Amino acid sequence: MLRYIDVKLKQSSSESKSLNQVYNHDEDMPEFAILGSKGEQIGPWMKCKDYIQDTIWAGKAKKSCSVYGFSYKHGVDPEPCLSRLMLALRWPSKSLPQMARMLINTKRVVEDLETRLKVPKFERTRFTRVKDSHFIVSGSPVWLKSSHTVSFFSFLIRGSLLNETGRLETSRDSSPVKKDVYYLLTGKKFIKNLLENGVDSLESNWNVESANNLHNHGFVHYSTNKLSAKTPTKQISNMTDEDWEF
Repeated sequence: MLRYIDVKLKQSSSESKSLNQVYNHDEDMPEFAILGSKGEQIGPWMKCKDYIQDTIWAGKAKKSCSVYGFSYKHGVDPEPCLSRLMLALRWPSKSLPQMARMLINTKRVVEDLETRLKVPKFERTRFTRVKDSHFIVSGSPVWLKSSHTVSFFSFLIRGSLLNETGRLETSRDSSPVKKDVYYLLTGKKFIKNLLENGVDSLESNWNVESANNLHNHGFVHYSTNKLSAKTPTKQISNMTDEDWEF
């Protein structure tokens, strides 16, 4: 069960598009919104999850940023929460009961992973439901380590909505977004390193001059540039179970 909380999210009837740098405007998929420490929404709903790490950087640097049509104005917009990775989640084409059931899957996957990473119980991710509205993800502080971990966590949330097993290793068929298959396969070395060495093995990269230096620098970028991962060349239909293993 997900407990209820009462915060106000932006639900304008005129809002027809969310930020979508790499997705189609009409693609049917879950969407994120960034939240401040008091639950206030920062910016519009988004399909492209890179804007999350852009906003976290702006909060840490106390600067404004503008990347691919997304902007955060320091001193004007609410400040992002820097003690937890606070996100709202919705899927406009799904009913609230459907989303609630799917979020239970994500909750199980995240709880399993954070237990394996030995995240203290009081720091683990929490999931709540906004009454008559959407869902809140209060991400563990460990996921704020770098843009890579922010990117991985947002992928994990979306990618496990359909995962009924509660294990990260079975995520290959559990994302509602086709592009997540690419993220999963290309980011396997990041995931393997995370499972073997923990979050502390990853360096922080928040100390850059601009959010542009972080955009597209998520866990897939880390996997290819730091861990020498290669983009799979096989067709998905020809892959074996071994191809999917971390």
